[in-house]
Amino acid sequence: MTRAELALGRCDRALRVTREVIKADANQPLPYVLRATALMYSKDLDQASKHLREALRLDPDLQEAQQGMKKVRKLERHMDAGKQATHSRQFGRAKEEYTAALAAASAPQHAPLSAALHAERGHALLLLKEYDDALKDCAIAIYSQVGCQPRALPPLTLPPHTACMPPPAPHV
Repeated sequence: MTRAELALGRCDRALRVTREVIKADANQPLPYVLRATALMYSKDLDQASKHLREALRLDPDLQEAQQGMKKVRKLERHMDAGKQATHSRQFGRAKEEYTAALAAASAPQHAPLSAALHAERGHALLLLKEYDDALKDCAIAIYSQVGCQPRALPPLTLPPHTACMPPPAPHV
């Protein structure tokens, strides 16, 4: 059941279930791995690493925990590199790093991590003046956080480039 919740990006439910399972039996490594995945999808990479280390302490040969640890480390590297590239105004590199982070995370669309990475890449695309792609990434970020409420936001039907253009100057 927890794996299904994670596949749908429902991190809060997966976190609740795994917390209860860990309370019941703290010597099983798999709940720690599933909780780490939920924490990663929730953008809490430090806690995800902590839970994966605990799973590996309980079972050093658990492949799922080893792969999870590699994934979290790779994701951290790409996210940090993307932030550094943005701060140093290397927006092309930031776009590449956030694209690599999205691929490394392989998070479901409705996971907060997916929304955050699409928003960051959308920001880099906006600064590169790649407006259509920036709008697409921002729309993905917004719609992924709306969840299963299809009427919460109207469909994105803006003409190209209008969202990024300044308002027209008044005629004097």
